[in-house]
Amino acid sequence: MAPFRLIPGISDIVPDGRTSYQYQNDAAAVIVQIESVEGLKNAEEIAKVPGVDCLWYGALDMTISMNMRAGVMESKPKEVLEAQAKVFCIAKENGIASGGIIQGTEAIGKGAQEGTVFVAAGADVFALLSQKQNLESTREALEKFSTSS
Repeated sequence: MAPFRLIPGISDIVPDGRTSYQYQNDAAAVIVQIESVEGLKNAEEIAKVPGVDCLWYGALDMTISMNMRAGVMESKPKEVLEAQAKVFCIAKENGIASGGIIQGTEAIGKGAQEGTVFVAAGADVFALLSQKQNLESTREALEKFSTSS
């Protein structure tokens, strides 16, 4: 927020009379990440906490938490997909949104039919993977440079 928005009673009031802080608080979403077996066990209780707006399912971290091999570009194990379905169902039953990284037209369509309203099509890990060759050649160049000095 720009500092000029902080002059009390002058520039921090929105048209309906609330302060900009109240307005931002009302517009903010509380998104809780369920990314571990522990989080999955507590998802029902978490969804009931007043003010929680969305349960976000983290499949990669959940896979690791389940002690399974986690490959970013690989299909998800059955148990991970079942956990995702459980989180999305809990969210729906509690009248809050659910979301996660969902890839592929079919999966996105299925998620939409099941009530998933918050979909991310990418993440930092995908951006890094797309730069894998560039990162590898940079590492090689730095190694050559550091050994020649």
